[in-house]
Amino acid sequence: MDMSMGWFGRRKAKPRRGFYRGTQDPANKAPRRWKRRLFIAAMFLIMVACLSLQFPAEKSEETIDTNQLARESIYAQFPFEVENKEASEKLREAAAAQVPEAFRVNVDRVNEQLNQLRLQIDALRAQREGIEQAVRQALLRSTSAQDENEVTRQAIVSHAQALLQQAEFQGVQDPAALAAWLMPLPQSVPKREFAAAPADENPAVSRQTLRLIAPSGPAFEFANIDYLAEVAEQGLRNVLSYGVLSLKERESPAIGPEKLIILRDAPVEGQTLREEIALIQAPTPARAKQQLAARIAEKIKESPAAASASPTDVQTLERAALDLARANVADTLSFYPEETERQREKARAEVKPVLRTYQREEQIQERGKPWTPQSKLAYETHQKLKEQRGDKTKNVFAVAVAHAALAGLALFCLLRFMPFMDRKPQEDVFLKVALALLIMAGTLVAARVISYFDIKGLTVPIAAGSILLAILTNVRVAMLASLLTSLLVSVIFYYNWNVLAVGFAMSLAGAAGISVVRRRSDMTGAAITATAAGMAAMAAIILATGSVGMDTGLRDLTLILMNGVACLFLVPGLLSPLERVSGITTDIQLLEYSDLNNEVLSRLAIEVPATYAHSLMLGQLAEAAADAIGANGLLAQVCAYYHDIGKLRRPEYFIENQTGANIHEELSPRLSARAIASHVVEGVELAKEFHLPKPIVSGILEHHGTCLIGFFYQQALNQQRHDDIAESDFRYPGPKPQTPETAILMICDAAESGVRSIKNPNEERVREFVDKIIAARAQDRQFDECDLTLRDLDTIAEVVSHRIMVSMHTRIAYPERLDKKTGASVAAREGTEK
Repeated sequence: MDMSMGWFGRRKAKPRRGFYRGTQDPANKAPRRWKRRLFIAAMFLIMVACLSLQFPAEKSEETIDTNQLARESIYAQFPFEVENKEASEKLREAAAAQVPEAFRVNVDRVNEQLNQLRLQIDALRAQREGIEQAVRQALLRSTSAQDENEVTRQAIVSHAQALLQQAEFQGVQDPAALAAWLMPLPQSVPKREFAAAPADENPAVSRQTLRLIAPSGPAFEFANIDYLAEVAEQGLRNVLSYGVLSLKERESPAIGPEKLIILRDAPVEGQTLREEIALIQAPTPARAKQQLAARIAEKIKESPAAASASPTDVQTLERAALDLARANVADTLSFYPEETERQREKARAEVKPVLRTYQREEQIQERGKPWTPQSKLAYETHQKLKEQRGDKTKNVFAVAVAHAALAGLALFCLLRFMPFMDRKPQEDVFLKVALALLIMAGTLVAARVISYFDIKGLTVPIAAGSILLAILTNVRVAMLASLLTSLLVSVIFYYNWNVLAVGFAMSLAGAAGISVVRRRSDMTGAAITATAAGMAAMAAIILATGSVGMDTGLRDLTLILMNGVACLFLVPGLLSPLERVSGITTDIQLLEYSDLNNEVLSRLAIEVPATYAHSLMLGQLAEAAADAIGANGLLAQVCAYYHDIGKLRRPEYFIENQTGANIHEELSPRLSARAIASHVVEGVELAKEFHLPKPIVSGILEHHGTCLIGFFYQQALNQQRHDDIAESDFRYPGPKPQTPETAILMICDAAESGVRSIKNPNEERVREFVDKIIAARAQDRQFDECDLTLRDLDTIAEVVSHRIMVSMHTRIAYPERLDKKTGASVAAREGTEK
C-alpha cells in the first residue's frame, strides 16, 4: 500500500539503497507526482467517456397491430433478453409430463363393496334355521357308525353348495370355505339317541338313530360367523381403502410417467392421505387379492381361537374369510383429472423460462409475415425497455456518475493490487501501471468505436492488450488488467456477460501463451491460442444456455476468429511503439542486440579480440547460471556481451589486450586503478552513444558493483610512505548489482578471468575458487540489493564451475610417428600438407 499511496503523495514510500532507488532529487518529486496524477486522471476520464458516450434510444411513436401481417421489418435497437416461448414451452411440457397422474380412492365404491360383503354375511346368518333343519335331518338319517361331526359338516357343505346358486354368492367358488361360515357350536348341536342293540348282536354293529336329544346349552348357533365377518370386513376395508386400480386404467397409454399418486379421503390405520408409488407397484386386483390374503392370514393368526386350533382348522378359517372377501374386491381408484392438472400446472410454473438474447440490429419480425407468439413477446418487451431506456438517458449526469464509479473501482483495483503483482521499485511499478492504464483506455476507445458497427462486442481485441502487457510487464499484471478491461468492455455492450467470458478467456490464454518470448512467431502462437480459447468459451456458452441458434452461433465464432486475426497484426504493430514510449526492454529487443554482427560487437571483435572472446565466454556462463535459478538468461547473456565495451576507449590498460610492455608499470597505483575503473563510465557513454537499452546500461554499471580493485590497492599500500591511502579511490563507481542478472554477471566475470591463474585446474579447485569469489563479494556486501538467496548462490557456483571445467577440457597427446624411409615426423608432414 505504501507504493500505491506514494504515487498520490498521501504516504511516502520507504527509501531504498542503490543507484536507482532512494537517490532521486527531492525537488523533482513534486513535479513528477503531479504528472502521474495528471496521467491517471486523463486515463480515468477517457474510460468514463467510453463507458458513457452512446446514442440514446429513440422513442417510437408508431403503433403496430400484431393481429395483422407485419407491414415492415422490425429490428432491435439495443441488446435485450426475452423469454424463448418455444423452448420454455417444451421445458414446461416436459416437466408436466413427468408429473404422475393422480387417482382418488372412491369412498362410495369402498362402502358399496363392504355393504355387499355385509349382505352376504347377513344372508349366511339368515340360513340358521335351514342349516339347523338340515343338520337335524342328517343326524336322524345317520347311524351309530357315522361320526356326528362329519355328518354335521357334510350336511352344511351340501347346504352351502346349494347357496352358491344364489345371486348373492356368485363370486364364491369353494362350498367348503363357505361351509366354514355356517359351522355350528358343538354344544348347540342336538345329540343322537340310537336304538338298543339285541343281546345276541355285536355292539359294534351300526344302529339307527331313534331320536335327537335337545342340547343342554344354547339353541343352534354358528361358531365362526361373527369372527370371520370381522376379519373379512377389516381385510377388505384395508385393501379397498388403499386403492385398487383396474386393469383397464393400468394399461392406459395416458399414464405416461413411471409413477402415480393415490389420494385418500378416508384412510385407515397405516395409510396416508397422499401416496406416490411406482407404476410397476400399482395395486391391481390380483395384487389387491394377494394383499388381502396376507392381511387375513395375519389377523387369523393373532386370534386366541387360532392358537388352540389345529393347523388344518386355521387354514380353513383363512380360506373361508378370504373366499368371501375376495369375491368383493373391485377397483376403487378413479382418475382425478383436476388434481393431476393442478400438479402439472405447478410443475410448469416452477420451470424457469429460457431466455433468448436479441442483439442490436437483429430482426424481431419480418415484413409481410404473420406475427408469432415469440415475435409479439419480443416486440412488446423491446418497446417497454426502449421507453425505460429513453427515460434513463434523460438523466445523463446519473449515467456518468454510475460509470465513473465503475471506472473508479477498476482503477482502484489496479492501483491497489499492482504492487503485489510485481515486486519492483516504485518507479518500475508505476511504469507498469501507466502501461496497463494506457492499454485499458485504448481498448475501451476501440470498444466504443466497434460498438457502432458490431453489436455483440466479440471483435474487441481485449486479448491483444493482454498479450502486449504480458510481453512488456509480466503475466500477472496482464491477467489483472485484462480482467478489469473485460468487465468494462462488457459494460459498453450493455452488460453482455458473453463479452466478459469470451474476452477474459482469450486474454488468459494469450497471456499464458506468451510468458516466454524468444521469437516473433511466439506472438503468433499466443494469438492463435487466444482465438482457440475464445471459440471454446463461446461454444461452451452456446451449449450451456441453448439460447443461440446454429446460424447465430456460427456467426459468433466467426467474429471471434476475426478478433484473433486482428490480434495477429495488432500485437507486433503496437509492440515497438510501446517499447519506445515506455522504455521497457523486452526479450525480443534483447534478441536483436544479441546479434554478434551489430556495430558495437563487431568493433569489439576487431579492436579488442581478447575482451570479445572473454565476453562471449562470459555470456554462456551467465546465461546458464541465470536459467538455473529462474532468472532471465537472455538478459544475462546480452549484458555479458556488452559489459566491457568501455575497453574500446583505452584497450591497452587491460592485460588481455596488451601485446608488449605493461603500461601500468609507468603509472602510480591510484592512476592505474582509476584507468581500470574508467571502463565502466566510458562503457555507459558508449552505450548511450549507440542507444543501448537501459538493462544493458545497468549491466555495464553494475557488473563490478563497488568492488575493490585489489591488486592496485595492495600495491599502493606497499608503496605507502607518508599519505594515507583512501580505499574509495580504489573502488569501482557502482552501483551494486540491483538484479540477479547483474549479480550473476559479476560472479561469472570474476570467475572466468580469475580461473586462468589456477595451476593444474580440476573441478574441485575451480569450485573452491568460485566459492571464494562469491564469499568475497558477499563479505563486501555486493549482493545486498539484488534479492539472491544462499541457495541461489550455491546453484550459481555449481553451474559456473561445471561450465568453466567443460570449457577448459584438454586433448590427449598423440605419440610421434616417424617415416621409415625419410625418418621425418609423419604428423609434421601431414600438418604441412594440410
